[in-house]
Amino acid sequence: MKKPRLGRPPGRKAALRPPLTARVSEEFYARVKESARQNGRTISEELMFRAAAGFEFADAVARVQEFERMIDRNFDAALRARGYTPVQDVTGVFWLSPGMPIPQRQPLSPELRDAITEAVRQALTEAKGA
Repeated sequence: MKKPRLGRPPGRKAALRPPLTARVSEEFYARVKESARQNGRTISEELMFRAAAGFEFADAVARVQEFERMIDRNFDAALRARGYTPVQDVTGVFWLSPGMPIPQRQPLSPELRDAITEAVRQALTEAKGA
């Protein structure tokens, strides 16, 4: 009687799937195990699915960030080309629609200028005394 061969039958080649191990907390393991059960996957399949989803998410975030950088680079030029006017104020830059008049700054009233000057003098005096 011929001895049966041990191991994988000849001619069947499995795709190379190198092992990847990691130490995880019990809570994480339980969460992955439950997710695998709910999704009808093995724990290994669930981890691969989740890892691939994480990589896809990171790639999508990178694409969005690149798109935002591209928009930032071209935004000002696009608005200017369409006739918008940038106006700088204390809060930053805002854009006026084409044809809108640029607001003129009003000079400080003498009373307000004097009040600011007095407040600065008082702050300097207190700072020197400290």
